[in-house]
Amino acid sequence: MAIERWSPFREMTSLREAMDRLFEDAFITPRRMMEREGWVGMDLYEHGDTYTMEVPLPGVRPEDVEISVTGNTITLSGEIPCPTTQEGGPTYLLHERPCGKFRRTVTLPNEVDSGTAQATFEHGLLRLTLPKAAAARARRIQVKATKA
Repeated sequence: MAIERWSPFREMTSLREAMDRLFEDAFITPRRMMEREGWVGMDLYEHGDTYTMEVPLPGVRPEDVEISVTGNTITLSGEIPCPTTQEGGPTYLLHERPCGKFRRTVTLPNEVDSGTAQATFEHGLLRLTLPKAAAARARRIQVKATKA
């Protein structure tokens, strides 16, 4: 049996490793979100009386995307096909693109007019044009002078 001299540096190294693991697990990266929640990225912008949402969905057929609008809440859902390895085909060494079922809900600052909303799908990009509801649009009120 050998006696080993105690070294505080050996303990500090393991503490550092533990802290690294703690920080890695504490922060959810976008990649982890995609894996866990079926998350898809998007761009959302406002221009005048319209919101526009752009969602890249490569490999998805337009008829496989479901969009619902309730007041100011928009929900997208569908499925991004996962690549499959076939016998005699390639063997994946790395696969980072998201795949599988997704569901994404976004709440906008104002209600939208779902009756005039439009969705287009071109080259794997879903574009939603969501006009603001009439009640949410800015309007000018004329000030009338009264005789005193």
